[in-house]
Amino acid sequence: MMYSHQFLENLKVKALQGICTDYGLKTSGKKMELIERIIEHQGKLEKLRQNWNARMAHGAAKRDEDFERVMQVFQQWTDENGFWPAKLSDSGVSYVNVDINEIRAAFADYDPRTSSLREDTLIPTPSTKLEVFLEMLFNEHDEWVMFDTTEQEREFIYWSESEFSDRWMIEGMKKIYDVPEPQQWCATSYANRD
Repeated sequence: MMYSHQFLENLKVKALQGICTDYGLKTSGKKMELIERIIEHQGKLEKLRQNWNARMAHGAAKRDEDFERVMQVFQQWTDENGFWPAKLSDSGVSYVNVDINEIRAAFADYDPRTSSLREDTLIPTPSTKLEVFLEMLFNEHDEWVMFDTTEQEREFIYWSESEFSDRWMIEGMKKIYDVPEPQQWCATSYANRD
């Protein structure tokens, strides 16, 4: 909830301290200091909200066919296998699902040529959009962790031979990616009848 300057001026110090506590701000100081602290904090929150909304709009924008195909493959794989990326919540106590548009925006902005991975000459530059996506997902955004969205409580273990690992996901996504899209398959099949 955002409070106007006028509303805050009508509150007693105890109420202002309560708002400061809710926001995780210092509660010491005179009434005007508390009000200014709250207003300043609300300005930061508003800026964060605006940035988030712009990021979500950036992610939601439709892109080229290869980009959309990779996102379709990712969605299909996650739907079929019951894992989805999560990140620490703002409180730092629990995890929340990463929004699909946040993933799309990160993928759209990721340039593998400028990644610090290119400093290692043994790591090849991705050659397909799918490889770019996977590099972004597992290296650039390693703060995202794959969580089981089912009630099976399976654990996704990175860089391991575990049944549920990044290798398992990569292989699964590549299988889906390599299957021609139904429309392309139908057109090809029909053309080959003649």
